[in-house]
Amino acid sequence: MQVHIYTDKTSERLHYILQFIFGEYFQHEYTLHTKQDTFTKASGLKINYSHQDILDATLQIKPVALLFEHDITAQNITIASWRDLPIFFSTSATKDVPFDMFAASFYLLSRYEEYLPHEKDEFDRYDHKNSLAYKNNFLDKPLIELWLQAFKQQVLFIDKELALIDPPYNFIPTYDIDIAYSYKYKSFKRTIGGYARDLSKGKIGSLFGRFFSRIHLNKDPYDSYKLIEKTHAKNNLTGIFFFLVGENGPLDKNLPLSKKAMPALINRLAENNSIGLHPSYQSNEERTMVQAEREALRKVLNQKVKISRQHYIKFSLPETYEHLILLGFNQDYSMGYGSINGFRASTSMPHYWFNLKKNCSTPLRIFPFCFMECNSKFEQEQDIETTQKEIEYYSNIVKQVNGTMISVWHNFSLGSDRLWKGWKALYLEQIEKSIRPKDGIFKKIKKLFN
Repeated sequence: MQVHIYTDKTSERLHYILQFIFGEYFQHEYTLHTKQDTFTKASGLKINYSHQDILDATLQIKPVALLFEHDITAQNITIASWRDLPIFFSTSATKDVPFDMFAASFYLLSRYEEYLPHEKDEFDRYDHKNSLAYKNNFLDKPLIELWLQAFKQQVLFIDKELALIDPPYNFIPTYDIDIAYSYKYKSFKRTIGGYARDLSKGKIGSLFGRFFSRIHLNKDPYDSYKLIEKTHAKNNLTGIFFFLVGENGPLDKNLPLSKKAMPALINRLAENNSIGLHPSYQSNEERTMVQAEREALRKVLNQKVKISRQHYIKFSLPETYEHLILLGFNQDYSMGYGSINGFRASTSMPHYWFNLKKNCSTPLRIFPFCFMECNSKFEQEQDIETTQKEIEYYSNIVKQVNGTMISVWHNFSLGSDRLWKGWKALYLEQIEKSIRPKDGIFKKIKKLFN
C-alpha cells in the first residue's frame, strides 16, 4: 500500500516527523505532494494535511503552525481527548483526526519544551515536573505510539483495505556500571577509609564483608556479572553495558582503568555484548573530559566507541547531543529521567535527534528508556511489590504498541548487597516479561480503540 500526503508547503520539521511516523514506525514508503492534481490521481492511503477541502482524500489532518516555523517559542497548549487519549494542538472538529497529530508528535519527540526556559533539579537537570507529560498525567504512556495505533484504527474504520504495518517489538537490556566492585580492587587509602566508616557507624557486618571480599573468601556484593551473563545466554539476549571511566569526583566513583580488573571486566563483557561510554557527571561542565574518557575506553576495547548514556542522566539540549555528534557518537541511550520512570519523549521508539536550534535532523540515534530500578527504589520510594507491578505495566504497554522496551539496571542492584535484597528476582522477572509473547494484550488495545 502506498501512503500519500498532501501539503501546500513543506519544511524540515514536517519531513522529519513524517519519516518517523511512516518511514520508521509504520515502515511504509510515503510520498509528499505539494500539487493537488498528482495527489488526487494517486491511489492508496491519502492524507490531506492542509486546510483545503479535497474530496478524494482518505482523511484530513488540519495543521497548526508549529511544523512551518523556524524559531522556538512557547506554544499555547490545551489538553483535550480523542479515543480516550490526551491530545493537544486541537483543530476544528472533523470526523477524521481532530488534532494536528504530526505537530503534537514533533513537539514531544523533539523535546521542544526543554529548549524553553525551565526549572532545573538538584543535579542541574531538566526537572521532570516541568514537562507537559508529567503535568497532564501521561508520562507513563508512550503517547505517540498510542496516537499512531488510534490513527491506524481510524484508517481501517474508513477503509479496511488500507492496513498500516506495525513495527516489530524489540527489547534491549542495558546496564550502567557506575561502581564495578564495592570492596575489591580498591586502593589502600579507600579501603582503610571504608573500614573506618564501617567502624564509626557500627556496621560490623559490612566491615567483615569488606575484609573477606578483599582476601577473596567472599564474592564482592556488586559482582553480579555471572548472573547477567547467564540470564542473557539463557534468553538469547545481547545487552549494552555503559562504563564510567572518568576521573573520580563527588559523583564519579568507579575503579580506575589502571586497575587490571577493570579492563579485564570490560573485555569479558564485550565478548557477547555491546560496550558504551558512561560520560562522567563532571564531564558536563568540562566537555574535553568526554573525549578523554572515550579515548581511554577505546584503548581498552581496541575499537571505536560510538554509543553513550550520560551518568546521572545529566544532559542539556542541544549542547550535550551536539558535542556527542562532534566526537563521532552515533547512538545515545540517555532519553529518560533520572528522577522518575516513564517516557520522557512520549515514545519508546528509537529515533534520530532533531536539533531545534539548527532546525534539522541529525545522524544521532536516540534510544529512550522507560524503566530504571534506581528510580523505582530511591526516587519513587517503591517497595518490591509495587515495582513488580510497575515492571509488568511498562512491559505490557510497550508490547501493546509494538515499541522498543529498554530497561536500565546497575550491577550493584543485582548482587548480594543487603540494600537490594529481593531485587534480583525482580530483574529476572523483568527479563522474562520483556521477552515473553504478548499474552493476548492486543485484546486490551483493541478494546481501547474500538
